[in-house]
Amino acid sequence: MYRAHPFFGILFLILLVAVVALGVVLVVREWGRGRPSQASGTPQAQPFDPALAELRMRYARGEISWEEYAQRASGLGYPMPPPVPQPPVTHAEAEQPSSR
Repeated sequence: MYRAHPFFGILFLILLVAVVALGVVLVVREWGRGRPSQASGTPQAQPFDPALAELRMRYARGEISWEEYAQRASGLGYPMPPPVPQPPVTHAEAEQPSSR
């Protein structure tokens, strides 16, 4: 009967344990990175700010103008939002006399 040297069995066991440990480490690292949305590259949501939410509601209700909204939002520490683009004036609208 053939008997292999115990050195090869011990070496195989050490390599098997190392591969399993490496697999566990890689799985834990991937799992610890966060939600799948972060891994896919989508931006992470900002924390909820009640002051900004109220400001948005006031703008949506028409209580404040865009300029006032932008000024107050920048005062809360948010970047200045881009201005609202005005709709283009058509040729027909430009030629009509105003009825005021």
